Order: sequence, then C-alpha cells, then structure tokens
Amino acid sequence: MSVTTAETAWRFPNDATPLGSARYYALRFAPAARRDALALLVLWHARLRAIPEAVSEARIGAAKLDWWREEIERCASGAPTHPLGTPLAALIAEQALPLEPFIEVIAHQDARLAAPCPPHFEALAAHAETDLGALFELLARCEGERSPASLREARALGAYCRLIAGIRDGGWWWRRGQLDFISADLLPSDQGQLPERLPTLLATTAARAEQLRAEAQRGTCRARSVRIRARLARVLAAELAASDYAVVDQRIALPPLRKLWHAWREQRR
Repeated sequence: MSVTTAETAWRFPNDATPLGSARYYALRFAPAARRDALALLVLWHARLRAIPEAVSEARIGAAKLDWWREEIERCASGAPTHPLGTPLAALIAEQALPLEPFIEVIAHQDARLAAPCPPHFEALAAHAETDLGALFELLARCEGERSPASLREARALGAYCRLIAGIRDGGWWWRRGQLDFISADLLPSDQGQLPERLPTLLATTAARAEQLRAEAQRGTCRARSVRIRARLARVLAAELAASDYAVVDQRIALPPLRKLWHAWREQRR
C-alpha cells in the first residue's frame, strides 16, 4: 500500500496499539511485512467500538455507524472519503478482503447502542464473535489464512478474547448500565444483588468461555496476531480467576513485561 507521508498515523504502532498493550505485542511479533496492515484494522475497529461509548444519544451513534457502512462500500469501490478509508481501500483490494466482517463489526456496535443483554451463553458468544471474531478473521486473512477451518478458529478465538475482556471490565460496564458481557439467564431477579453476585456469575461465564476456546483451538490458524491475543487472554483469564473475579471496583491487567514474555513464547511455537 502506498500513501502520502501525511496519512501514516495509522501505521504500527498507532493509537490503538500503544506500547505495553496486548494489541501492541500481538502485532509486534506478527510478520514485519504485515504489521502496518494489521495495525490499520485494529485502529479501524477501535474507532468503531468507541462510537457507542462516545455518544449521548443512540440515534447519533446509529447515524455515525450508518455512515461507516457507506464508507466501507466506498472503500470497496475505490472511492473512500475518511482518512482511514484510503489505506483501508488499498488493503481491501490488496488482500481481497470480504466486506462481511467489516459490516459485522459495525452491526455489533449498532447492537451495543441498545444496551443488549444476550439471553443465554450461546447468544453472548455469537454477539462476541461479531466484534473481535470478525476482526480476527480480517487479521488472519492479512496473515495469509484462507482455509475455512482456519478462519473459523480465528473467529472463535476472537469471541473468546471479547468474552474475557468483558469479564475483566465487568464492574466498569455494570456501572455504566451495560450488560452485554454476561447472559440474562445468569442475572438475579433483583438487580440490586448483582454487585454481590457478580464474581460467581463471571466465574460461570469464564468457564463457558474456556470451553468454547478449548473446543475451537486446534492449531489450524497460524496467524500470530490471533494466536498471541488468544494466549494473552488465557493468561488474563487465569489472573481473573485467581482474584475470584473481584472486578466490581477494579480493573485487573497483566504487567507489560509478562505480556511481552508470553507474546515472545507464542511467536516461537
């Protein structure tokens, strides 16, 4: 992809892949020739995910997301208008990326505007797959993965990572009135009991997420950006379990050096 010097802020590392983050290390140990493309996709996803959190009215967020649906179509036709659109259009053409995962990500953010609470774990996992699962499919494709089995694995690992991230941020989301990190069948009838019961409910969700990962991860997907993110999510899941899911008033995170070590180990496999 060729872009002018003034349009390179999306390259690795960018605002969505800061030093010390899981996203940074996942891309730092990805193939060097693919890092900028991967960083572009991660940045685009971060920009879209920020929309529901930034707007005060759902209709404003919906309008922004509708604009992005049109922009993705413009990218596919080679006529983008957003600063990220130019490199995205080039990447879509270069890698023959399908538009469906982009549209899934947009639809996921649209659903978040309604503050959903999926009825059961299967719906929760499907909801997660349309977010990081769709992104991970695009990342895997950019690293050369094309087989249906590999792409299915990438999507499942993306869903797993989103589920673990939801558990980590459960207290924060609960305070904001967002419950799409847990399924409705686990919620107490008295919402006032949720803070007290949240650790137990998150433990159940984490166990189901781990089962999903164990059933999906067969080593078919070799994309480093996907494998490293999945490994770091598993390490984070262990830390959350060790804390007894005490996330109501704190955010548990892995130290950067620990992320670095696990990312380095994973890329050597």
